Amino acid sequence: MRAALVALLICGAQPAFALADLFRGEGVDPAMRDAVATCLEPGRQRDVDHCRFYVSDDCYNGDTDANICFLREAASWDDAMRSAYILAKARMVDADDYDRSNGGPGQSGAMLEESQRLFEAYRAQTCLAEAEPFGGYEGERTYATCLITLTSDRAVVLTIWGEI
Repeated sequence: MRAALVALLICGAQPAFALADLFRGEGVDPAMRDAVATCLEPGRQRDVDHCRFYVSDDCYNGDTDANICFLREAASWDDAMRSAYILAKARMVDADDYDRSNGGPGQSGAMLEESQRLFEAYRAQTCLAEAEPFGGYEGERTYATCLITLTSDRAVVLTIWGEI
């Protein structure tokens, strides 16, 4: 029964939105990408709380809405998370090969893929649900900050997994 439930959850866990929709059409900002990369450098991951939201500081100007800056920061964290996922996945494939050569099941890579699919579905639904009661400008702010928080935390985890 448990295996069937897990299979149902995994198969049904598709991201609710395309990435362009998730970030309201905003993309990665090159300066933010660099700032996020610095935040994720080895040994600095525990300081990610100090990086979040400060990454978008230079975005504000008279022409740019704060929520757009936050959505660009969220997209930049997402880009970093996806890069970290690729490295973590490669590391898990190596670990699986080693595990199998020693008689183990070698399932780390598959588990990582499943966890990423579940995370992306969770992130989309959680941030929408969190923002829904606020609506308008405050809802957009809540939505974007939720994306930044969840995505940056996941980027840290994946970065560490890629270093193991």
